Amino acid sequence: MIQKRQVAPSSDNYTVGKGRPPLSTRWKPGQSGNPKGRPKGAKNMATLFHEALSKKIEITENGKLRKVPVREAIVLRITSQALKGDPKAISLIFAKEPEITAALERANIQWITEDMTPKEAAELFQRTIRGY
Repeated sequence: MIQKRQVAPSSDNYTVGKGRPPLSTRWKPGQSGNPKGRPKGAKNMATLFHEALSKKIEITENGKLRKVPVREAIVLRITSQALKGDPKAISLIFAKEPEITAALERANIQWITEDMTPKEAAELFQRTIRGY
């Protein structure tokens, strides 16, 4: 059995026990449990990933050097591997395809297709550039 002891003679009815720390060690009103707090400029995991994926790297495409964000380079690599027959890359693309299609539909993005007239393609291109 845990013994309970009294803290101070002035607090006759206060006993120290589980969930009841001594009065002298409790935080005072307005006192923080973390006085130094989070350092300024500290980044969370989402920010670190965003920065890493947005960083531009050089890739060689059709014999030419091109700077692209890391996320684009990853997509290009996965699609290249899928075209070479890599089953993991193929399954990843097919697993993500419905999600990508739904996101494009939500954003109301249309692609220029072969059955469009040049005028329709030009109008679609202009709308895309203007953002509506």
